[in-house]
Amino acid sequence: TPAEAPNPRQGFFDAGMDSLLAIEFKNRLQAGTGLTLPATLAFNHPNAEALAAYLQRQLAPAVAEESIAQT
Repeated sequence: TPAEAPNPRQGFFDAGMDSLLAIEFKNRLQAGTGLTLPATLAFNHPNAEALAAYLQRQLAPAVAEESIAQT
């Protein structure tokens, strides 16, 4: 339910992520997307909202730029 959904602005590390989990998270995202992602992914994009925006720019740069221009 929406009341149970995580806050997309809550920091990964505030939610309990540590550096080893951050690397595992990056590896799974990398495998799932086919992108080459930096080891510092969770540090550079520290919450779901920031990470989603980054991944959108990587996966569909033209769409991401159009979306940004419309806001």
